[in-house]
Amino acid sequence: MRQFHEIEGFIDFTFFQNYFQFYGEVWSYPPRLEPLMRLVREKRWAEARNEFRNLLKFGDGFLKQIDGAFIVVYFERKEKSGFIYRSLLCKYSLYLYQTRRQVFWATRIEKVLKEVRPDLNMVHREKLIRSCFGEALEPSQTYFTDIQKLPAGSMLRILNEKAELVPYDLVHAQSDIARLKWEHVTYLVVETLTKTILKRVQPADRVGVLLSGGIDSAIVLMLLKSCNVPIVSYHWGWLNEKSRYRLSVEKLTKVADVPFAIIEPGELKDLNRDASSFYLPYPSLDYLMLEKTCERSRKDGVNLLASGYFSDYIFGYYGTERFSRQFWSKSLFRRMIERMGMLRPTWADRPEDLPIPLFFTDEAAKQAKRYLRTLKEKSDAEEALGFSLNRDKETLIQLHQLSPHQMNMLFPFVSRELIELAVSLPPDMKVLFRGGQWIEKPLLRWAFFDWLPSDVITYVPRQYEVMSVESRFLMKYKEQVRELLNESSLLAKWGIIHCGRLEQCLQHQRLLMLSTKGLIWAYMTEIWLRSLV
Repeated sequence: MRQFHEIEGFIDFTFFQNYFQFYGEVWSYPPRLEPLMRLVREKRWAEARNEFRNLLKFGDGFLKQIDGAFIVVYFERKEKSGFIYRSLLCKYSLYLYQTRRQVFWATRIEKVLKEVRPDLNMVHREKLIRSCFGEALEPSQTYFTDIQKLPAGSMLRILNEKAELVPYDLVHAQSDIARLKWEHVTYLVVETLTKTILKRVQPADRVGVLLSGGIDSAIVLMLLKSCNVPIVSYHWGWLNEKSRYRLSVEKLTKVADVPFAIIEPGELKDLNRDASSFYLPYPSLDYLMLEKTCERSRKDGVNLLASGYFSDYIFGYYGTERFSRQFWSKSLFRRMIERMGMLRPTWADRPEDLPIPLFFTDEAAKQAKRYLRTLKEKSDAEEALGFSLNRDKETLIQLHQLSPHQMNMLFPFVSRELIELAVSLPPDMKVLFRGGQWIEKPLLRWAFFDWLPSDVITYVPRQYEVMSVESRFLMKYKEQVRELLNESSLLAKWGIIHCGRLEQCLQHQRLLMLSTKGLIWAYMTEIWLRSLV
C-alpha cells in the first residue's frame, strides 16, 4: 500500500476535534490489522478512525508490528487526547509548530511556516554553518526557530493541553547474532535483502536502479534481477567521460544483461529557478540529476527508483567503533599521503570529521570547530540511524520530484530486519585493514562474491580522491557560483564565507576538488536564504 498525498492539520486545545490521517507506505502487517489497512487503502477515513480507536483499546503496540514507512495522526475529541507517530523507517519528515494552545503539523515545511510568516529573522544563524557541511542537525531540529521535526520512531503524545515528544520505537542489538560465523551471517544478509525486495515491489512495478559504481547499488541491481523484477539502470555522469565508476557500471550491467543509460546533470539555471521553492537548503546536485532521471524514467515506464542508500550506515564504518580512526591518525604515512591530496581515510565522511571549508572566515571556522568538538559521538549504527533517517533531503526528493509523477524511491537496505542484524555485528565484519588500506563492508563483499564482477567486489571508491561529477559541474558553472557567492551575498554579510578564499578555490583545480561539497552546500544555502528576503 502506498499513500503519498500530503498531509497537514492542526489541533486547538480549546475545542478538540476528531482526527485521523495516514501517510506513507505499508509492506506487511499482522492479519488482525487487515480491516484497518483495507479502509486506509480505500480512503474511508471516518471508518478507519473508528477501527483504529477499537485497536487502541488493547494498547498502541500494534503500530510497531506494521512494517512500513508511514505517519499516523490520531485525536479523540471526547478524551482530549491523541498522538502523532512517525514510524522508525519513515524517511519523510513531519514538521511541527506548537503554541500554548495549538499544534500545527505538515509534511511540507512551508505549510507550517505559513502560520508564522517566515523571514530571515526566524533562521538560526549559528546553524547556517552546519548547512555548509551538509545536513548535520539533531533529528528534531530545523534551521527555523520554533519549528521542529518529529524524529523517526518517535511519538508526539497530547493529553488535554500538554504535548510531549517521546521515543517510541527503537532498534536493539541481538547478542546471539554477534556469535554467528561469517558464513551464516552472509546467508542471513542475502535472505533478508531478498525478502525485503519481494515485500516492497508490486507486480506492476518497473524499477530503475541508480548505479553509483560501488558495491551497494550493484547488490540492489543483482537482487532485483534474481527476483525477476523488470529493471533498467541509470548512472549519473558525463557521456564523454571514462571514469573508474563508469567502467564498473558498464561491466556490471553487461554481466546482468540490464539496459543502461548515462544521465548527465541539468543546467544550473534550472536549479536556480526551482530551489527558491524548497524552503530548505537542498544540500546537493541530486536535484538536477533526479530531474533528468525522472524524465528518462517516464519514457522507460519506470515508477520506482532504487539505490543502495543506507548501506554505509549499517554495514560500513558508520556502524563501528572508532578503533580504525585512532590507528589511522597515528600513521605518519597517512599524514604524508593525505597532504599530497591522494588519499583520505574513510572516516572523513562522518559529520564530525568533515574538514572545515577552505572558504570559511576565521570566525566561522572557529565556530565550526567548536561545533565539531561538541557534536554527539555516534559510535554505532543505532545512533547513526537517527541522523540518517531524519534528513530533509529525502522529503524534498519525494514531494517535489517523485510524487507529482506517481513515483517513489525503493531503499532495500532501509529494512528493520536488516538494521537489527547489522547493529548486532562485530566491527571486523564492517571494516578490515588489509593490503595497506581500510576495506569497508567486507561482509557484503563476501556475501555477494559470486554475484558481482571482481572489479566491483575489490574496488573501494572512497579511498581515492577523484574528479567527481560535482567537481566537473562546478568547473563548468564556476562563474555563476562566483556571481552568487560574492561580497553582497547573505553568507558573506553574516561573516560565514570569505570571498577572497572562495575565489582561490574557484581558480585552482585541486582546491576546487577539496571544496566541492562545501561550495555546493553554500550555494544552495544562499539560494534558500534569498528566497526568504
